[in-house]
Amino acid sequence: MRFSYLENDPMRSITGPHLRDILQGASVALILKIIGAGVSFLFNVILARKLGAEGTGVFYLALTVMTLTATVARFGVDNVLLRRVAANMSQGKMGDVRGVYRFGMLLAVPSSLLVTIVGWMLAPWLSNDLFAKPELVGPLRWMMLASLPFNLLLLHAELLRALKVIGQSQVIQGVASPLLALIAVWYLAAPWGVVGASAAYLFGALVTATAGLWLWRRGTREVSGSHPVYPHAGIFLRNCSDLFFGTFLANVFMRWAPFALLGIWADSHDVGIYGIATRVALLVGLMLASVNTIVAPKFASLYASGDLEALGAIARTSVRYLRWLGAPVTLSVILGQDYIMGAFGDEFVPGGTALAILALGQYIGLACGSVGYLLIMTGHDRQYRRCSAISSLLLTAVALLTIPTFGVVGAALSYAVATAALNIQAAWYVHRLLGISVIHRPRLRYHGP
Repeated sequence: MRFSYLENDPMRSITGPHLRDILQGASVALILKIIGAGVSFLFNVILARKLGAEGTGVFYLALTVMTLTATVARFGVDNVLLRRVAANMSQGKMGDVRGVYRFGMLLAVPSSLLVTIVGWMLAPWLSNDLFAKPELVGPLRWMMLASLPFNLLLLHAELLRALKVIGQSQVIQGVASPLLALIAVWYLAAPWGVVGASAAYLFGALVTATAGLWLWRRGTREVSGSHPVYPHAGIFLRNCSDLFFGTFLANVFMRWAPFALLGIWADSHDVGIYGIATRVALLVGLMLASVNTIVAPKFASLYASGDLEALGAIARTSVRYLRWLGAPVTLSVILGQDYIMGAFGDEFVPGGTALAILALGQYIGLACGSVGYLLIMTGHDRQYRRCSAISSLLLTAVALLTIPTFGVVGAALSYAVATAALNIQAAWYVHRLLGISVIHRPRLRYHGP
């Protein structure tokens, strides 16, 4: 599937309705993500103020273990559901939507329960032997109870996104859970410490997962009356496998491995500083995350319908907006690094350099646009997995070289370098496989396979 260069660009008319949809949907998503980021910021401020850097570090270690194991339990089901439900809904295949949903839940729910049980049992070994932090046992056990509701809220957020109900999806994924956790942590952190903070996170996940299930059922009433058409198990599992390894390495391992390595080589104080820095740096990526919320299901539906010219035009147009909008945010974070980190307490100020490095890495990813989703939603799972594997190896190498000596700064450097490498590789594959360049502004026409 290739495009060729043109002197005149006829695709401006093609992108019109799609671009309006993206701008409207991305605006809603961005507003909700800003609200969610604000709530998460307040949650982290309260967490840091009530627990200090050391207690915050223990909390983030527990969250790291839960996130890693919960992602393993999902095994890529979330991305397969997003791609298949979006494609089937665009083609009116309601029976396929119902069958894919049921099959996905049959895979994700039992595995999440298994992970919860195993994680609860292994909490003493992980805390005492791996991290050498006995105080981690209680918070980790409470956090492991959040594995199933955490996975359910993520799965239903992706399903709502496939239905293009962007507002509901973003409330479930980014607003409701941290808001409820914020309310709970205010009351629980003081008397119960890190255990109370972990219980607050569990409370937020439980309520939000229930709301997500209800919204999905309400939004698919026309689907509930159709006969479920179950997907071919082998193909579904192969899709899950390809997507799992790629997205696990890119979205989970690369994000959380520095936490784990800091937990081994440094103390909880450093882990807490790095945890706050990563949360603040994510502000730079809010716009890309907002655009991805809209374009991912649109990429899947356009690719399924064969409208590849619009697919390429949307990808290039969106990245131009992202670069211009993201630059001032990134610059503000870099210039105000010490002031921003100081808002969490004086002991967090040394994390300013790490924050600047992380923000720069986020901007490089933003400047490449939605290249990861372009590969995933067009069925190029293996190429995305290859990009993720190379970037993860790079992260590990940089982390091994820098974290023992430079601590928090080394962790930030390893993540930023790996993030940049991932997105640059994905951009190259998008150009090679789809003929879509996000680095410069070619004019392209699709010629078919």
